Amino acid sequence: MKLQDRAALVTGASKGIGRAIALAFADEGAHVGITGRALDELESLREEIMARGVRCALLPADLAEPGAVDRVHGHVVQELGPVRTLVNDLRIAYDARRLGKTVEELEVTLTPLGRRLEPEEVAPLAVYLASDDARAMTGQTINIDGGVLMTG
Repeated sequence: MKLQDRAALVTGASKGIGRAIALAFADEGAHVGITGRALDELESLREEIMARGVRCALLPADLAEPGAVDRVHGHVVQELGPVRTLVNDLRIAYDARRLGKTVEELEVTLTPLGRRLEPEEVAPLAVYLASDDARAMTGQTINIDGGVLMTG
């Protein structure tokens, strides 16, 4: 297992890419802290993570609120130990709101594949980057965008 007994924190974990990454980390043995705003979905995710034999710390939060980041981080450290990997999964929803589109509209219009990327297509890269396999990688930008940059 690539992430055995490491602590990770995934924001925006209640659905989509954040959820897929949290599950992929758990599949690789990581103990996972999860946060987001949808409590019911987070509780369901926690059950799925714990069913994989790892620990899960859940603290629902809106990270735009003052003090929320420190509160979530402190809770995860207390429950799971020092956080070795942080995944901030917030950007696409922000861009969609800013452009007056739904997430689905934005993903389809921006993706030459003509479909939205599936969360499970992104999660393996997150596992790789969090693992020792990526120990020599520093300062890189990696785009999983369905060819957006290629079509320019």
